[in-house]
Amino acid sequence: MFEYMFDRFIDPANGIGYLESSNLVNIPIYEKFGFRAVRDVYLYGDLDDDVEPDQCRMDIMVRGVHGEKWKYLDDARQKFNYAVPENSKLH
Repeated sequence: MFEYMFDRFIDPANGIGYLESSNLVNIPIYEKFGFRAVRDVYLYGDLDDDVEPDQCRMDIMVRGVHGEKWKYLDDARQKFNYAVPENSKLH
């Protein structure tokens, strides 16, 4: 499905892709399609609080134009003090 969307709609328009992953094990799967983790958010709670697993961590991922590294990736990670998960293949 990703390849279909990229080939027919997103890449011809020089667009970027965005998704949210709710499980860290998914990150390497999405990286195979060029997505890179940018930031994590919690649907309940704050990073300054003691975070419980059921607060629902969401990793925001972006795929740059034509699957390249998103040009704002490093700046966004730095701004949000994002630690790339250990299972990431595309730091």
